[in-house]
Amino acid sequence: MQFFQTLSGRLALFLGAALLSTLVLILTLHGLKQAPKSIIALILNPQHITAPLLVVPYVDHFVSVETVASKEGESKVVSKDVYTDHTAIVLPAELSIHATLNPDNTALVILKGKVDYQPLLEKNPDNERNIRWDKAQLLVGVKDLTALRDPVKVFWNDDHMELQADTQSLPNLGKGFYVDLPESKEQSRYQTFEIQLPLQTGSHLTFTPTGRKTQLEIIAPSTLGLQAFGAIKPSIKISATGTNSTWSWSIPDLIRGYPTFWIQDQVKPFDLHQAALGVELKAKINLLETTWNRLIQWGFVLLALILLVGLSLELLSGRAIHWLHYTVLGVSVSLMYLLLMSLESVMPFFQALQWCLGLIASFTSLILGMILGWRAFILAGIFYTGIVGSFYLLATLPAHGIMGMVICAGLVGLLVIMGSLRFLNPFIEDTGEPTDTEDFL
Repeated sequence: MQFFQTLSGRLALFLGAALLSTLVLILTLHGLKQAPKSIIALILNPQHITAPLLVVPYVDHFVSVETVASKEGESKVVSKDVYTDHTAIVLPAELSIHATLNPDNTALVILKGKVDYQPLLEKNPDNERNIRWDKAQLLVGVKDLTALRDPVKVFWNDDHMELQADTQSLPNLGKGFYVDLPESKEQSRYQTFEIQLPLQTGSHLTFTPTGRKTQLEIIAPSTLGLQAFGAIKPSIKISATGTNSTWSWSIPDLIRGYPTFWIQDQVKPFDLHQAALGVELKAKINLLETTWNRLIQWGFVLLALILLVGLSLELLSGRAIHWLHYTVLGVSVSLMYLLLMSLESVMPFFQALQWCLGLIASFTSLILGMILGWRAFILAGIFYTGIVGSFYLLATLPAHGIMGMVICAGLVGLLVIMGSLRFLNPFIEDTGEPTDTEDFL
């Protein structure tokens, strides 16, 4: 029909496809508002890490010498071997804690340092100490085990160790896990370790400074709204862009209230979680729920920009896009939301959002490239990258994201105007490319 070759006809097809895509998006977003978000419940629990603690059993052997008198009144010397089981607790000589927080309340915590075996290896002239290296364990205390995400990794002298969920060798530590340390007849004085904990941070993320020297550093987005927790205040640095804050503590061991080495059965149990230091949320808000609401509110803007890029490139190229192709472009926005809902249950939310936005930019660019040619594919790729990048910033830095969306909308609007002028101007030189819709469907 000749009508659909005119600008009014092209716009009518565009508006019809846009209306259908909008209805699908309305239904999709309504369903998302009603559906529970799988990881929201986990972010309300406070998280506290007490690690690492080294548990080493040993046996003390000494010879008891006594002088006893017989019935006949004769004195004689009697010696007896006495074996006593003990359990030593050794804390790190040096401990460095580095935590990187993400906007969706996930974090990667890395604990590194070294353990000094000197207290265990010291010679006692009265006793012979038999250290049970085959029973030595490295313990990690974690308040909320459900917040841990695979893979949790522990390295001892650069060797990867297998984890076991138990802390019974040190009951007052509470919840956590341990690793069996490698057995060796000769142990060097210093042993190095590294513990990697991917987890949900919760309303608090705090640590016990178990090291003789402890350095704690937390890097977090400024949008999380954190405040320092604990008796020692950190030094805080804001990045040049204002997007991240770095919180640093240098902590002496005296604040902890218990030593770096003790014999478990010879002292009263210590409160191993003393002197907690870290960060907490200023306001008890659900950041993930807020982010979801923001993405839903801007969903129609994303849909409009996706379709307008297609319209502008159609008008500029002189080729025709069928209403069905517009509908595919529009419905892809609804599919992106559904895919995000599925992926955020198996991976961190913002990682899932990156995947979904990358897929929609690639898919929509490919669709336009197949219909309008490789030049349209390149232009669509550039514009869709800018659009989905701005949409991602809405979730992390709303002010920057809104600015990006406004800029993208302005550029797309300019393209639509230029395309309309070219479509209506009969004096523009023909490129020689066919304009019949049937040639491209």
